[in-house]
Amino acid sequence: MSMHALLLAARNSLRAAAPNGLAYLAKDCDLTPPDGQPPPSCGVFYIGVHEISISPGTQSPYSVFDEIYSIGVTVTIKLRGTPWDRLVQKELYGATTSLDKRCRAIAAHLNKDTIDNRLINAANLLDELEVPAVGYAKQGFFEPLRFAGYDVAKMRGGSWFHAHPDEEEPGYGWSKMIRFTGARRAQETEFAN
Repeated sequence: MSMHALLLAARNSLRAAAPNGLAYLAKDCDLTPPDGQPPPSCGVFYIGVHEISISPGTQSPYSVFDEIYSIGVTVTIKLRGTPWDRLVQKELYGATTSLDKRCRAIAAHLNKDTIDNRLINAANLLDELEVPAVGYAKQGFFEPLRFAGYDVAKMRGGSWFHAHPDEEEPGYGWSKMIRFTGARRAQETEFAN
């Protein structure tokens, strides 16, 4: 449930109205499988929030279950008839709706958790934990999620968009994953869930 709570908190933050969010609509932003692939119904762009990993924290003291959560946000855009010679300029790095501009806005927005802990506080509420409870730290998420980098943009064919195999066309769209890590969570091992 804890990973799910963190993913929901990130997704909800991206959907929230400005100034607290980026105002993405539910049809354009939701949880996805770990590869970030959008649903068949996606429009011109899609923001997929998904898990990357859970790794051990310091594990001290031993009565505390200590984990570090990493999540990804995969931004997908469909090509919109842009001529090949202007593809990079327009779709990847150009207008306000380019892949790069969307990724940078999302990275900056979710990285604000390092300042205000809004995401981890929301995740703790969703996780229905009572905070604080553990001796050396709060029970639940207590260290913020932070930006950890971008993957290289990938050209996506029709299968990424759930097209019929006969309709497979190279260069149908682009996707890029933004990585976030460091959301640290502790819970007494007696109550670990």
